Amino acid sequence: MRFFGGLKLEEAAELLGVSLPTVKRDWNFAKAWLRRQLTLAEPREEQ
Repeated sequence: MRFFGGLKLEEAAELLGVSLPTVKRDWNFAKAWLRRQLTLAEPREEQ
């Protein structure tokens, strides 16, 4: 919602019906997860 919908953290929290700290925690988790996935991904061989 934040990335694709362009919502601010406060707007996402209200829409989801959760607290702002929950949205912040989930956002940080998602960024860390994505960073790790990209780091662990094997580089593709270029043809």
